[in-house]
This record gives sequence, structure tokens and C-alpha cells, in this order.
Amino acid sequence: MNNDNNLTGFLPLGSVILLDGGEKRLMIIGRKQISVETQKEFDYAGVLFPEGYQNADQLYLFNADDITYIFQMGLLDSEELSFQDLLNNQVSENHNRIYLDEKRKLENIIQKIAEMNATIESEWKGQYFADYLKTYEEFEKAMTDFIKHLEKGDALLQEHEEKNMINIAQSNNGAI
Repeated sequence: MNNDNNLTGFLPLGSVILLDGGEKRLMIIGRKQISVETQKEFDYAGVLFPEGYQNADQLYLFNADDITYIFQMGLLDSEELSFQDLLNNQVSENHNRIYLDEKRKLENIIQKIAEMNATIESEWKGQYFADYLKTYEEFEKAMTDFIKHLEKGDALLQEHEEKNMINIAQSNNGAI
């Protein structure tokens, strides 16, 4: 977001924003939305402002990175801050799920390598060696993907912790 009201964390419902490259303002009416068509998760759902919701074809899904300007913040009170904690916990749980999935994949690949090493030691044959190389390449790719997921997840967790701190600081300064 490139404005003076640069806020980290989820924007409250009712916030009026402008998307990068957008010409029309949107009002946020939902968070952590999943597209029916693509099954991709987005940070926000919004409708045209001031028109509001008219039909599902005019519902816009977007991420925080797409927002270039915040015209008006929605209500930020203790109930909203509690709900944002819930959203942040959901993000943290998703990160842990991704981590465990990637860990299981790596464990399976490591098991395959161990089995192949045992086979190669007892019977060194050309096909076993080719299978070994293929599994090793899968292992390298899985490790690279795993590290990327960890880095992305760590960045998300840090971002959400910072958002919580800012929201708490704002609430203590009479922003609620």
C-alpha cells in the first residue's frame, strides 16, 4: 500500500480502497475469501463504492498487495481486533499445515533414498542407479520447494505479528 495510512494486518470491513491500476473505489465486505472458479484464496472481497453489492458478478477478490490507497478505514474496535487475532491464527495454522505436508513429502523421499541405497549396495545394476538419480533429483526439488514455503510462511507470520502490534498500539492510543 502506497499511502500515508500504511496499515499492516487485515483491513476492517467497510474500508474503502483503490486497487493498483483501478479507476473505481471498492469497499471491503469480506476477508480470507476463496474463489469458486480457481479455489485460490484471496485476502479480501470487495464491491464497488458507493454502489455496494449488486450481484455476484460484481464481487471483486484481491490481495493486500493489490491495494494502493486507503480512502477510509472501517470500524476498528475490540471485536474487530479479536476477529483479526482469529484470522491471524488461521494463517498460522495454514502455515503449519503446509510445513507438515512438505515434511511428510521429504520423509517419503528420504525413505525411498534409504531403500534404494540398500538395494544399490547389495546389487549395483544400471536401472537401480537411474532410479536413484531420479529420486535424488526429486529430493532436491522438494527441498527447494520446502525452503521456499518456510521462507514465505515465516514472512507471513512476522507480518501478522507486526500487524497485531500496530493494531494493539492503535487501540491503546484511542483508535477504538
